[in-house]
Amino acid sequence: MISMGSSNFKILILLGGGYHDFKEGGRIIERLLREKGIEFDVVWDKSVLKDLPTSEYRAVLLYTQGGKLTEEEEKGLLEFIREGGGYAGIHSASDSFKENRGYVELVGAYFVRHPPVQQLTIKIVDRAHPITRGLSDFTTVDELYIQEHVSDKHVLLEAHLEDIIEPVCWVRNYGEGRVFYISLGHDPNAISNKNFQEVLVRGIKWAAKVL
Repeated sequence: MISMGSSNFKILILLGGGYHDFKEGGRIIERLLREKGIEFDVVWDKSVLKDLPTSEYRAVLLYTQGGKLTEEEEKGLLEFIREGGGYAGIHSASDSFKENRGYVELVGAYFVRHPPVQQLTIKIVDRAHPITRGLSDFTTVDELYIQEHVSDKHVLLEAHLEDIIEPVCWVRNYGEGRVFYISLGHDPNAISNKNFQEVLVRGIKWAAKVL
């Protein structure tokens, strides 16, 4: 454990992988969560996932890419969510552990391809959900993930880019737990977008069952 914030519930943040600036992106996320009073631990070693079912965490946040979970790691993560924990995934979390079918089904989709980073129009699909209530459509410069969808989900946001309309944020239930995923957040600039940050914070709270 290398970093902590403070509040009345705690989450675990797992970082690491390729193609992204996880160090700077992680620092921005840490700063945001401290400002919002969310307590957290940050790790770069996925082996902690196997111990999640007996941990004090209310949710786990993944900003990762690539890799493969061991049987024990995948079992620990899925059991944690199934028994009432929360999962929150950012961007390349859907390009992580793609050989682990249980993980892919948990997230609800996996990354296939992306156009170049450019300005995206983000439209709110469900304005009544606690994560999006009171928010407006917005624009952001980010990388749009085109994904293969494998599980039922409730879409909250979608991106419009020329003739492409792609879900970029959704929630789903998994046993007694909650799953939140947002495919935005490619780089530090995208993570710094205030609309992204608002959705992320609300999504984490929703996954942790405090919203």
